[in-house]
Amino acid sequence: MDLCRPTFYPNQIAAGDDVVALFHSTLVDDGTLKTYYTILEAAVQVGKTGTYNYIAQQMLELEVVDRVYILCGSHETELRDQAIADSRTYNKTAFDEGRLKVIFRGAFKHHYPSGSSPLNMERTLIIVDESHLDQTRGQEMSQLLAEYGLNMSGTLPIMEEKKTYILSVDATPYSELAALYSKSESGGKSLSKNHIVLQPGEGYFGLLDYKREGLLKRMRREITLGNREYFRGIIRTHCGVSGNEKYAIIRAEGKKLATLLKILESTEIQVRSFTTKKTDISIADLSTKPDAPTVVFVCGRLRAGKVVPKEHIGFVWETSDTPNTDVLIQGLWGRMCGYQFGETKPLIILSQSIDSHCVTDIKRFSKGLKPLRATNVSGTHREHNWCASERFQCPPIRLTPKVRGDDAEYVDLPTAIASRKLSHIRTATHTLITAESDFANQILEASFLTTEQKNEILERLVKITADDIHVRRMQNNSEREYFMDLLRAEIENTSTLKHCSLRSKLEGNDTLPHLRKHPYFNVIVVCDDRAYKSGILPELADTFNDGSAWMVCYTDAPSMEEVRYKGPTHGEENKKSIFSIHSLLEKPDSELSVGLYGLHGFRDAAFTNSRVFQEDLRLWVDLWHRGKAVVPVLRASPGESFQFSKLAFAHESAKKNRMVTLVKEIEREFQCKIHVTFGKGRTSATHFKVEEIVWHSV
Repeated sequence: MDLCRPTFYPNQIAAGDDVVALFHSTLVDDGTLKTYYTILEAAVQVGKTGTYNYIAQQMLELEVVDRVYILCGSHETELRDQAIADSRTYNKTAFDEGRLKVIFRGAFKHHYPSGSSPLNMERTLIIVDESHLDQTRGQEMSQLLAEYGLNMSGTLPIMEEKKTYILSVDATPYSELAALYSKSESGGKSLSKNHIVLQPGEGYFGLLDYKREGLLKRMRREITLGNREYFRGIIRTHCGVSGNEKYAIIRAEGKKLATLLKILESTEIQVRSFTTKKTDISIADLSTKPDAPTVVFVCGRLRAGKVVPKEHIGFVWETSDTPNTDVLIQGLWGRMCGYQFGETKPLIILSQSIDSHCVTDIKRFSKGLKPLRATNVSGTHREHNWCASERFQCPPIRLTPKVRGDDAEYVDLPTAIASRKLSHIRTATHTLITAESDFANQILEASFLTTEQKNEILERLVKITADDIHVRRMQNNSEREYFMDLLRAEIENTSTLKHCSLRSKLEGNDTLPHLRKHPYFNVIVVCDDRAYKSGILPELADTFNDGSAWMVCYTDAPSMEEVRYKGPTHGEENKKSIFSIHSLLEKPDSELSVGLYGLHGFRDAAFTNSRVFQEDLRLWVDLWHRGKAVVPVLRASPGESFQFSKLAFAHESAKKNRMVTLVKEIEREFQCKIHVTFGKGRTSATHFKVEEIVWHSV
């Protein structure tokens, strides 16, 4: 055990313990295999490195595994050096003893079974960091794993046999989650996986926070020499204050880069480069205040995981016009998230063609909704009805005025309601929810609100004015249906939208009311109880009187109900990533090793033990039969065939062998037809060939 090792934060320990518990569990999934694969989703710069190092530490100390490999599909040397340094810090003993290794893309081939440093997959935890990198089928990551019969499509039989665990870690796991939660027949699907989300720690400032604080902007002018003074002015304003000079980090290439360089010629503004072709400044240099306003141009670097000092950054600017959502998040915007900042936080500038509110869509993705665009994901472009200004309705909270103390003013909300004057109602409500601790406590204790919603409401309470409160009066029987929905929503701790949706379906209208730019705080007050009490159930009529009031809050953060009633709509994985079952069972575009084809994932013993073969084949057919993500074909790579032991399968000919008998037993069990294509030509004295196994419904 390492002495004096760094302390892990509570959110890292909580998520890490969840992952370890799943891996350490003896339970099985769906009555078949224990789940040996977990996705750890974590917002950018929220602390995922510490979390997966904590998981590695625990898995080693609990002796669940004997070794840990941290793999990453990046070729950036800075990110590699950072990962090695982090591993040495968090798990020094395991690293020094060789039980924990960090392997980046450039070194993958050295770790093939035939390479200079082959891997051992027995009792091993594989951590794939930044798993969205190198995710397309046929790239280096899939080739390395295929050499060991592994893949990132989910839990495989070989993982159970060898006790191999995979942890996929990413801030933008869009294609992987699309495959995991797929309900479409046309999109890619995955096998069994767990999904754990690392919650932000105290003081975290993330993507959505930049939008809320007004620090997310769009560049309004094109990059031309005619706009030189405009761009120079922006740099001087945010980075050129005497005594407080700062850096501006701009991602640009090609014509845009050339134009910006000309704009900065013959000025006091210094220019530095951090690109794949030229580097005259390091990331560490950014922790030191510059002597003059300095623009750092980046290209092909500063994405995915790299920690950037932010104290002396005035602004960052992504000039790309059409980046995918995952690329945008993992770029400069994501590098500016985290916990440590200077006196002021940097400004985030996006291209004028990018919707500056897209962070809302990004945030919703973690709750089961759509991102804009992502690698290997289709059907995720923004739709009109998912406009970024839409807000989520919370269940109603009843307001109860009371005396706060002998020296405190009594909040007479009922009298204000009786006056029917909006200004009086707003003032009384504002006093009640901001001066009274009861309302804040109701928010904190509300089981129907997410942590993000609670934090958002409480933060907004500090800044709210009486004019910010929207009043909705129940009078003259004008909103009877809405009020009935409100009462039912209070009882069931749901939003009124659920009941409105159910009523709409009964009326043949399957559309939810669409809410855009709705006020965050809405007080619903009863001005005329007689108009609302008549003709309703006594148990509802007894719950309100003149002067009764409810607060209905709206949040930017997605609600529990949004997840529960809408369900996940992650788009479709396009069958080209390593996260889809199709990477196992369909021929890739490029020529790869045999391991990427049909019997990939079968235990080694399946070729020499007929019982193991039947068990593994039965697993695939069973998953297919139950509608799981399985393509019903097992195929050898071109020009190759699988070699099975003649002795184990009592093989005499293609028609007379034990494999045929075992296959017929599976056919009868699942009412399907299985075709085995035996290899042509002469067989060896010890083995027979199989080229393909295909099955279909009878």
